[in-house]
Parts: sequence; structure tokens; C-alpha cells
Amino acid sequence: MGQMDDAAKAFGDFLCALGLNAENSGIDIADSARHAAELMASWMRGVSDARPELSRMTAPDTDIVVLKALPFYSFCGHHFVPFFGTVDIEYRPDKFIAGLGGFTRVIDHYARRPQFQEQLCSDIAHHIYEDLQPQGVRVRLNARQMCLELHGKGAGIQIETVKQIGSFD
Repeated sequence: MGQMDDAAKAFGDFLCALGLNAENSGIDIADSARHAAELMASWMRGVSDARPELSRMTAPDTDIVVLKALPFYSFCGHHFVPFFGTVDIEYRPDKFIAGLGGFTRVIDHYARRPQFQEQLCSDIAHHIYEDLQPQGVRVRLNARQMCLELHGKGAGIQIETVKQIGSFD
């Protein structure tokens, strides 16, 4: 049995342990378990995928580069439900700037693993700082946490986290 088969079986067993079966749920447990396992494997690929690198180009005479409202979807490491929102990135170039697509790859890489919002914010900031060596980088995440919403606490509330490394002076 392969890894995906093992994951599908475990998820099916989990659903059955919760008391779900074809008679009381109207779903095909084995089929649903396979789909869930495949989706979770996709969500968690950032754990094993290679670290993307930002392509560096010589920085023009620019004070600050700002990227706004880059979307992300991640998975809470506490409840294993999604949290999602947007990332704003600001950096003060020293010698290098990066291609814009690289930032979305960096965000997706770190978002595709179970974690807390604060860790995601920090990982993205450190990655940019290491690859571009700017004078300063600031990453801001605004996210909705489905663990709060599913518990009936704060539908639509956005939580903001900020990580700054270096200087903007």
C-alpha cells in the first residue's frame, strides 16, 4: 500500500470513528476519504517541497517596494482547519530586487504546511531577507481563522500579524 492509500484509509477510519457511514451520511466513505487525503497532501506539500529562491536583479534607485494583498491559504496547526487572507510585503532594497512571481511562490511554499499565522508571517519575512538582503523587510498578514469561526466566535474577524527585520530608516 502506498502513502496516499495509507492516508485515505486513515481518513476513512477517522470518519467511521466519528460515527459516519453511508447510511447516516449519504456519502461514500472510501471515495470521500480518498479525495480528502489527496487534498490534504496538496495542502501540506510545503513541508517536503524544495525551498523556492527569489530571482535577484540589480536594484534601481527605489526607496521601498510594496506588494499588497497577495492571497494565501494555509492550515492551522492546532485545529487542522484553514486560515486564509492576504499578505502585504514591503522591503527597502539594498543591492537587489526580485521578480514579482517569486514572492507568490515563497508565500505558497510556506502556506502549504500546518502552522500558526505568526510562524507563516515570520517564515516569509526571513526568506525574503535571506534571499534579497534588503536594508529592511516588513511582512503583514491579515487572515480569517476558520477555527474561530467554526466555534461560533468571531465570524469574519481578521487577525493581523507583522514581522519586521532590518531597518526602514
